[in-house]
Amino acid sequence: MTHVLTSILGLALLFVILRSMIRIALMNRHYRDFFAVVTGRAVYKVVAIRLGRRLNAQDTHSVLLWLFPAYLLSLIIVYFVGAMTAFALLYWGTGAVSTWHQAILASGSALNTLGIATPTDSIGQWIAIPEGALDLESWFSSLPLFPATRR
Repeated sequence: MTHVLTSILGLALLFVILRSMIRIALMNRHYRDFFAVVTGRAVYKVVAIRLGRRLNAQDTHSVLLWLFPAYLLSLIIVYFVGAMTAFALLYWGTGAVSTWHQAILASGSALNTLGIATPTDSIGQWIAIPEGALDLESWFSSLPLFPATRR
């Protein structure tokens, strides 16, 4: 029963991650997405801490120039970790691997398209195919330059 619940949790997390990726990369809807909002707030807080002391206008501008690139890079990391976790749950939940360590290695290997830790059974190999096809880099090569503004 634990394996079934773990697989369902993995599928749910994968659905949420893919929905967020579609919203951000294809629809440019940053302001309504959970992952985008949380990541944006975290990056903003870090920048606000950096700007907390009084800087002149030139220093403030140079720090703010890094706000959006830091947001995008952070969002890619959030998506990578989320997808890797979702697929690790699927590997372990379906019984494709026997330990969590193997599940994380198999997931990281497939998501990076390395293929160094692919499970030997057919279930694990079938899970590795869509994970490798996810290819997070291609999703973000089509990102718009600026997030949508609320109207």
